[in-house]
Amino acid sequence: MKAMVLLEYGKDLVELELEAPVPLDDEVVLDVTACGICQTDLKLFNGVHPSRRKSSLPHVLGHEIAGVVSEIGGSVEGWQIGDKDIVDIYIG
Repeated sequence: MKAMVLLEYGKDLVELELEAPVPLDDEVVLDVTACGICQTDLKLFNGVHPSRRKSSLPHVLGHEIAGVVSEIGGSVEGWQIGDKDIVDIYIG
C-alpha cells in the first residue's frame, strides 16, 4: 500500500510503499479513501505534540479516516467487504 510518511519532523512527507496490514481475528482492514488533517497532525509533523514521545519515526499521519472495508478477521460479525465506514478519531 502507498502512504505519505513523515521521516523527519518539519520536512516534506515522502510517498512510500508499505506492507499492507493483515487484520487480527477481531479486526477489519479499511482501505482509506479520505483522511482529514488537523492540529494534532500539524503538531506531530513539527515534532511539538506531547504524544511524539510515544510515537516514532517514520510515522503515517492522520487519525480522521474514512474508507471501505477490504478484509475481515475471522471472528468479526456485522461487517462485509465493501462496507463504507469511518474510524473513531481516538482509535486511528
